[in-house]
Amino acid sequence: MFLSCPNISRTLAIFGLAGLAACSGAKNYIPGAPTPEEEAELRQKFAATAVCPQVGVRDGTQVYTLHARGMEADPAGVRYQANINKTARECRTDASGATTIKVGLAGRLIVGPKGDAGTVNLPLRVAVVRNGNEVLFSQIFPVAAGVSGGAGNSLWTKVVDGIVVPAEKTSGNIEIMVGFDEGAT
Repeated sequence: MFLSCPNISRTLAIFGLAGLAACSGAKNYIPGAPTPEEEAELRQKFAATAVCPQVGVRDGTQVYTLHARGMEADPAGVRYQANINKTARECRTDASGATTIKVGLAGRLIVGPKGDAGTVNLPLRVAVVRNGNEVLFSQIFPVAAGVSGGAGNSLWTKVVDGIVVPAEKTSGNIEIMVGFDEGAT
């Protein structure tokens, strides 16, 4: 039995493609496929995160109040009152197992009876604690919050990036604690 010319062409085309595939070796000729560098970057980007602790506001530190001099115990002497009302975090674990944390905080600054337009530095502490007593990170960040003339309040935000939890410290109960540090003023 003889093959007609169209069948021979089709058969040669199939064997030719198979031959090309066999010759290609380890190279990837699929259009749109990631390069080895892109693949490594994607693996790192979507790698499992070793730890990404919740953010909590330490009891008694969620409100910061500034009074007029000599009126510290009088509610009528309040110049400004600030609070923390939103928190967020983002974590990324690298190939060594260390986790880098970014913490975002937001709140409101309210003008009190003795307050006026201006800027206040809010002493905001961010700490990372393991097992309730081992401090892995603790730092105070002055946050400039301002109120313009005629406004009764304003919003403030702060993002702290680059907090690193070493690979050997990622086990246990890890917490991110935030709050105003009254002793820092």
